[in-house]
Formats: sequence, C-alpha cells, structure tokens
Amino acid sequence: MFYVWAILPSALLLTFDVRTVLTHPDGFECVSMIRNPEVLAVNQDPAAIGSRLLSQGFTGPAPTTVSITYQVFGRKLSAKNTYAAVLLNRFNTTLLAKVTWADLMSDMNPIPRNATVRDLGKQITLGPFTDTFVTTVPPHDAVMISAVAA
Repeated sequence: MFYVWAILPSALLLTFDVRTVLTHPDGFECVSMIRNPEVLAVNQDPAAIGSRLLSQGFTGPAPTTVSITYQVFGRKLSAKNTYAAVLLNRFNTTLLAKVTWADLMSDMNPIPRNATVRDLGKQITLGPFTDTFVTTVPPHDAVMISAVAA
C-alpha cells in the first residue's frame, strides 16, 4: 500500500519499529521500498498535482468497498509529458490491471499513442507501449509506473 500513499503529493508517515524491522522476514524488502528514490520522487514532485482515480473493477452489480477488486490512480508530474500511476490489486488472487493513456493523459490534446513505461518499484524500464499498459498484480499488492509520452 506504500505506493498508494506515495502517489499522493503529501507527507509520508511510516509507523514501524526501526530497531526490529530488519529482523522481520520482509524487513529488507520494506526498507528498500521506502528508500526507493524513484517512488519518493513521485511523492515529492514539485508540481504537487493531486492524484485521481482513473478506473476500478468490481464484483457484483455495483462497486462497494468490499467488492472493488482493483483500482488505478494516476497523476501528472512536473517533467514534460510525464505521468505516474499505481495499479492496486485489492483482491485475493493475481489480477491483470491496466491503465490507458486516454485516462492517464486526459489533459493532453491530442492524447499520445505511445509512451515509455518504467516500473518504479523495480527501477527498470519496460519499454514503449501503445495506448495502454497492462500488467499482472499479485494479491493485495500494487505496481507503480511512470509513463513518458512520446
């Protein structure tokens, strides 16, 4: 859930015992995630443009807090033609989640067809994508990306 908080242009508050975090089985992964400079750069982006809900999926006839399976949040960043998105899986199984450039880059006219995507959590460039980015997201996990429009 750290990525959901990190896409918000606000202070990040962490609550865990720093004396024992590294003794936990996921401790090194936790420390690595909260020290990730690319994720922190999104949170601290000087434009401070708020994120918005771009899309969501749900089970049943209408969304409720219990039936929402995934959500996609996005925001514009200060660098030219650069955006960030978080694809959040709220479900118990791995899901495919997607973000479209039309949703993420709705302020651009015309909407670009191509964007270079970077997985900010893994700190790797995934390459160019046309119109949409789709990825698998493990249960109760999230993927954070940046997209630079071509």
